[in-house]
Amino acid sequence: MVWDPSGERLAVILKGDSCSPNSVPIIAVFKTRIRPVFELLPCGFVQGEINSSPQFISFHPNFPKGALLTVGWSTGRISNIPFYFVSEQTFQPSTGCSPALICTNSCSTRDLFSEL
Repeated sequence: MVWDPSGERLAVILKGDSCSPNSVPIIAVFKTRIRPVFELLPCGFVQGEINSSPQFISFHPNFPKGALLTVGWSTGRISNIPFYFVSEQTFQPSTGCSPALICTNSCSTRDLFSEL
């Protein structure tokens, strides 16, 4: 289990059921929030190739566009999986219905985000 440095994504290796031959290990990813109350919401799953199981997971310490998960697989393969999202820390109050987004110089309209 690893939590990204922003505290907004949690990745957990689920080993599966050893008694079931069709059960394979996967990585469950959750959206998290710790303030004002703790929230843990399912965000998605990461599954490797056939006959491959996750052995190591870690989030990159500084990924400016969300969270970058590195996975070491039992086959020796390494995967980097980006989760693009706008951090709650980059929103500011707005009088309209949609939250206002603060863009830095690296932000462009071509950037894709998994949620707003």
